[in-house]
Amino acid sequence: MDTSTAVNEAWIAQNIKGDRQVAFGSEEYFALAKDSEARQFLQSDVNVTFEHGGEVIAVQEGGVTNNANTAAITQHANFSVFDLFAWIQQVLQDVLR
Repeated sequence: MDTSTAVNEAWIAQNIKGDRQVAFGSEEYFALAKDSEARQFLQSDVNVTFEHGGEVIAVQEGGVTNNANTAAITQHANFSVFDLFAWIQQVLQDVLR
């Protein structure tokens, strides 16, 4: 591995192979967000790759083409800004407990 190369999205995509891809905003994403360890990574960015529970999870905005995940994205696509605010508020309350 070349250590002189900057670690950016392109480097990660080329060098880190995830065990599981999760679509940002999908049911699987929100299930992960309930776990406090995973939530710290999910809060850092929309597109993140992290190790959790012995697997490498790659969360991508609209990047999952699996039919089940596409359906989950579509199902959550109609949420409002108020729904997002309520979710963020709930996450913060859970974190601060």
